[in-house]
Amino acid sequence: MNKLLAIFLLCVFNVQASQKQLNIETLEALVTQLAIEAMGEEGFVGLQTAVLYKNKLILNKGFGFSDKENQKPFLDNTVVALGSNTKEFTSIAIQLLKNKGLLSIDDKIEKYLSNELVNKYNITIKQLLCHTSGLPDFFDDDIKYNPNITTFNSLISTTAKLPNSFSAGEKYEYNNTGYVLLTALIEKLSKQSIGDFYRENIIAPLKLTNTYYLGDTFHPINMSKSYDEIDNKMTLFDSTHENYSEYRIASGAGALGGTLTDFIRWQTAILKGHLLPMNNINEMVTPCTTNDGSKTKYGLAMKARTINDELYYNHGGAIYGFVSDALYFPNKELTIAFVVNTWSNPTDFKNQLASKVLNWLENENN
Repeated sequence: MNKLLAIFLLCVFNVQASQKQLNIETLEALVTQLAIEAMGEEGFVGLQTAVLYKNKLILNKGFGFSDKENQKPFLDNTVVALGSNTKEFTSIAIQLLKNKGLLSIDDKIEKYLSNELVNKYNITIKQLLCHTSGLPDFFDDDIKYNPNITTFNSLISTTAKLPNSFSAGEKYEYNNTGYVLLTALIEKLSKQSIGDFYRENIIAPLKLTNTYYLGDTFHPINMSKSYDEIDNKMTLFDSTHENYSEYRIASGAGALGGTLTDFIRWQTAILKGHLLPMNNINEMVTPCTTNDGSKTKYGLAMKARTINDELYYNHGGAIYGFVSDALYFPNKELTIAFVVNTWSNPTDFKNQLASKVLNWLENENN
């Protein structure tokens, strides 16, 4: 009887495994159709999607070109700039330094740094992390692509001449300057460059083989080109664009790059507590508050949102013609990620992609 039961259970398992493969093929067909439609409607030159479920990468597919001129396809080893997703690494770096007793996020930034910008305002490390500092944002002004800004000091001195937007802690307003200051703080306390800190304390422990700090002098050979549509013509995105930002200047605010495969894995691993204790992660995903106690929609470099009534955590990034995002659904053990190499708003695609994957998963589990 036991032998017959074992054979029966094995048969059931094999049927379920076969059905699982069929459903993944169905998912791939759904995502492929959506991606092709989006490329036509939005004009994306290259697009890649990935889905990680219960620690298994079940979908990872590229569409279009990483180099249109040379007809190079978008592949799973194509490297892209991840933009403001870098802020997650910077926030993690602050948490690591905090756990070593080197800082408190409630400390004033001027306790550690002294420059023309810091000395003007009474700002805490947490306010920099939460985007409630009120500092002028160099990404919102002509100075971000000013050729005379070639160093941290020149950026700070130029930004310091601008008026602050509001008093520290008064409200939320997305701000890249704060994360450039956090970069300087990390470098000072760790006595390492930000690239070395990322590599030693985040990239290596998570065993990421295709994640890079693009503010260094080298770029990976599989780096995708990026594009922008100007006067109905698709052109290469370069330093002549108004939204150009040099990676070295963007630093901890937006200079990370890598493959989508690495990105979806580190986003998931971080939020599952594989690098930091869960109390740190809970702090990161908890919405910040302003001086009057109001909650913002942003934590410590992490946002909490819902799609189809499902909670997810993400950040998102856009830089130099690349737009990317990875949405982690903790209640589903599911992460959905994508990247495009075209300066176009992919919000509709992101929402449709997430809805289709969630619907597929619900059908699979029924």
